Amino acid sequence: MIGDAGKLRNKNVCVRSEEGIIWMAPKYTIVDEIMDNLFLFLKKEKELYPSVKSSIFYYELEFIYPFLDGNG
Repeated sequence: MIGDAGKLRNKNVCVRSEEGIIWMAPKYTIVDEIMDNLFLFLKKEKELYPSVKSSIFYYELEFIYPFLDGNG
């Protein structure tokens, strides 16, 4: 996985339990597009406090889960 560090994931990822999949990240085929949309939102949004923008960014980044190892 070290070779994948900093690269957007090229596989689907999920969280599993003994009962099965409990959470699945967006499909890897749209990660590039939704990351672009997230950065565009941050660039265009001028009215939110920086603390609110950073919270939105963090939440969305964790939801998108853009890297295979989670930490990039």
